[in-house]
Amino acid sequence: MLNPIQNQALYPVLQHYTGCKISSISPDGDVLTFRTFMGDLGIVSEDMEGNWNITIGEEEIYKIERDIFNVLIKPNSKSSLEDYIEILNELTNSPEVSYRSKILVSNILIFLQEYILNSDFLPKKNIKVGIFSVSNLKGKKFINCLN
Repeated sequence: MLNPIQNQALYPVLQHYTGCKISSISPDGDVLTFRTFMGDLGIVSEDMEGNWNITIGEEEIYKIERDIFNVLIKPNSKSSLEDYIEILNELTNSPEVSYRSKILVSNILIFLQEYILNSDFLPKKNIKVGIFSVSNLKGKKFINCLN
């Protein structure tokens, strides 16, 4: 169902939605089963609309929107970091995305923005990072404040 990299990406996503550390995730037919550090058994299953339901015991904990799951866990194709940030920005502004999902995406964006600004990452094309514009100027990173 998920490759090993997608399976690893699912751990922090499930932890965000359940509020509990996840000790294991494994495929079980058409669903993914997971166990929390508290010992509870949970299931992640796709519904007819493509959303992913998180259930622990008999209680549905949350429903991850299809777009969120596809971007964070099962992307259709490899995107450059610049394109990925644009996709995440669109999700934070989408009315179909729940508040809790927007928090997750916003936290990922903050991490990526800090990486872009503070590492030796050199963008292939101009990218807006908060109030900054980051560009590649003759092989060197150029950061411009957009006040």
